[in-house]
Amino acid sequence: GAAARAGGEPIPWADPELKAALGALGALPGAEEVLADLGCEYLVASFLATNGLKPDQALEALRQTADWRRTSGATAARQRFMTKLPDFKDFPHALHILQHMPMHEGLDAVDRRGLPFAVRCMGMADVVGLFGKLTEGDMLEWQVCVSEMRLLRVEAYARKTGRLGEVTLLQDMTCPEGLITKWRRNHAKMGIMRKVTTMMDMNYPGLLGPVILTNAPWAVHAILQVLRPLLPARISQKIEAVPEFQTVERLRELIESSRLPKFLGGEVEDEEFVPGRVAAAGPVDGGTELYIAAGRCEERGIFLSKGDIAAYGFNVAGTSSQDVNFGCRFEPDGASPSGALEVRAAERVKEATGGSYVAPGRGRLVLAFDNSYSWVMPKTVRYECSLLPPEVASVANGAPGN
Repeated sequence: GAAARAGGEPIPWADPELKAALGALGALPGAEEVLADLGCEYLVASFLATNGLKPDQALEALRQTADWRRTSGATAARQRFMTKLPDFKDFPHALHILQHMPMHEGLDAVDRRGLPFAVRCMGMADVVGLFGKLTEGDMLEWQVCVSEMRLLRVEAYARKTGRLGEVTLLQDMTCPEGLITKWRRNHAKMGIMRKVTTMMDMNYPGLLGPVILTNAPWAVHAILQVLRPLLPARISQKIEAVPEFQTVERLRELIESSRLPKFLGGEVEDEEFVPGRVAAAGPVDGGTELYIAAGRCEERGIFLSKGDIAAYGFNVAGTSSQDVNFGCRFEPDGASPSGALEVRAAERVKEATGGSYVAPGRGRLVLAFDNSYSWVMPKTVRYECSLLPPEVASVANGAPGN
């Protein structure tokens, strides 16, 4: 069968349709050579799953990947790793990469399903410094090794369970200098990262599972709204942004706290889990705290020019029963109070709430937190209101971007 020709111990697939598709693919003309070239039954199954279990379609994609694996060093890396899996820090260029992008990827990083997860401290990544010495080819060589290690780990899972696996990626947005500042500095080099991500997605389909942006400020939610339509659907559907105050609860649903670092609500010392991570003092990008006395209304705003995009959001501190009347308006320059444009009708809000707004001209976006209906109970909200980088605005307004 296809399994034997694809190398390794056969995987006891639990899905009868996948099993049948593997058999049908193995019987196609020219398949034997491609499968022998790949030497990985799991990869064959993942291509079938991604191509709707259509053997002809999957075989064509597999043929291209078999060629890519020979020239990219993936085949050679797999052969080395099957003998002995190296320490993560011994991967090519790893010491330089780890210096500029704090991360964790190891055999101890396993979620509640028994599948691997990885952590990248994106809010602390110095992408400009990273590519100061590193070429695109170097980055690709390192990423191939990471992907081959992940592939072996999900293969082991498949041999135990008969099911395809995936790797959950936690991208932490904690950023001492502010995420917008970081975005502006790193933006020019992000094209290389996107290129590498796209190449990995093509040659390791389904290997990357959910991408969870932890401790994400509201600006991240707004940037995602703009960029999501531009990303490949397979990638964009996987991305979930989780604000700071929900991060611990969300991650504990997925991963035991004994396997998580303290900065993600776990028990492992941060420095032990992610060596070199900058310990950010105090709340980071968590917004501004605003006290609203009983019977009072407080307003905060940001000045905008035409085409600017503002991201805003807030949550009410305290118990889940606490709420505040929230509304949002835009006051164009020179307009009378009655000329303000309603951005969001005022309503009582308990849940974390946010959005973004593209300014139609010069003026001020105003957030109104109204507690005048409460005679006794003061409220505290933590809010954010920030201007998105011009690169995002140019994409949103249809201008060519990178």
